Amino acid sequence: MAMLFNMLPRFKHVLSQSTLSMRFFAFGFFVMLGAALILGSWASKRIEAGVTDNYGAAAALYFESLIPQLTFLQTTSESFSEDDKDELRRVFIDGALQAQVVTYKVWARDGTVLASFDPLLEDRKFQISAALAQAWQGHVAAEYEVIKLRDLADVASIELPLLGVYVPIRNIANGEVVTVIEFYRRAEDLLDDLVQARRQTWYMVSAVFLVSGLLLFGIVHAGSRLIERQHNDLLQQLDKNQDLKERVAAAAARSTSQADRVMQRIGLDLHDGVAQHLSLLALRLEGAGLKDTEDAATIQDALANAMTELRAISRGLALPDIDALTPVETVSRAVSDHNKAFGADAKFDARDNPPIQAEAPTKLALYRVTQELLANTHKHAKAAMVTVTYQQSATEVTVTVSDDGVGFVADNPILQEVSGQGLFGIRDRLLPLGGRLEVQSQPEHGATAVFSLPQGGARS
Repeated sequence: MAMLFNMLPRFKHVLSQSTLSMRFFAFGFFVMLGAALILGSWASKRIEAGVTDNYGAAAALYFESLIPQLTFLQTTSESFSEDDKDELRRVFIDGALQAQVVTYKVWARDGTVLASFDPLLEDRKFQISAALAQAWQGHVAAEYEVIKLRDLADVASIELPLLGVYVPIRNIANGEVVTVIEFYRRAEDLLDDLVQARRQTWYMVSAVFLVSGLLLFGIVHAGSRLIERQHNDLLQQLDKNQDLKERVAAAAARSTSQADRVMQRIGLDLHDGVAQHLSLLALRLEGAGLKDTEDAATIQDALANAMTELRAISRGLALPDIDALTPVETVSRAVSDHNKAFGADAKFDARDNPPIQAEAPTKLALYRVTQELLANTHKHAKAAMVTVTYQQSATEVTVTVSDDGVGFVADNPILQEVSGQGLFGIRDRLLPLGGRLEVQSQPEHGATAVFSLPQGGARS
């Protein structure tokens, strides 16, 4: 038993690695074996009972054919005369039954033996058995058993297969059962029939369960192979989808990087081109002698406002040289540029984060998302304190931007803009790179935005 329990973990491991059809075979074998044993035992016992009853009924019919010669058995009597007992002995011992009948008893209703092959049993009272009770109810009862003759008569101890038959004897006038005769006949032929019946029963049960099991195994095996093929096809399709997803993410990252480069070039063009032309125009107005007129003042104010807006736009579009920066330095640069551009005082915390190198799309996203979140705090939060925290793990970098401003309802952010540069735009920028953004805020309790990017392509 201990060895069996020790083998169970290995058996479970083997099953977990096997196919569906093999697991069905393993479990189905034990289930069907148990079912076959139960059904076979039940059917065998029923068939044995039927064969025994048939033999008992045949023996009872044969004995009942002799009853008319024994008229004293057909009347209610509490005892038999010696002549009656001698006549019974002649029928069972000297007559046609002598070759088959081993012993007999004649029972009274109260369990008293009226006559017997063994005179020592006569006039003794015994407990009524179930078979005897059945006979008193008018039904022939038969029992097959192996009996030692010395238990029934004072002869040599020989074990023989015997068929015990209980025959109810009825009164011819009213049909009432008046006595029961119990006799045991030799049952070698019954034993042979029982052995053959058992063998045929087990053959049939085994054949039925074997064929059924093979058919079920064939069905399950075919289904298992189909599932395995579909599983392999699905894995291949997933690999293709994963490859396609990675290619789409890479293309999106390249597209975002190229878009930022284009915006940087536009910012430089605005700063070096349009802004320079506006500066030249202001100088020409002064040289044209229109400095002190009202129209000149209006034009100069308009030019000054245009120059301010152009510089702000160019600063927003401009991208610093982040190729040589680490991720933590990129975020620090974004905070520094924001403070210079808006005269802000955002704090930056990046303790216990050793420098690593990352791919350009990752650093570009770190810079732009940090820049956009800080710009949102400046425009909408009205915060006295803004803190940017940088953290990194073995798999991702995380940036937290928190403020103590007016806050908002996070499920309906007021920072969303039609141009897509609000929180939704940030999520769109992070998604191709496998990043995510979480925002927590309540009115009058400030806001906290946390975004993460995997260190895909990062190298230490």
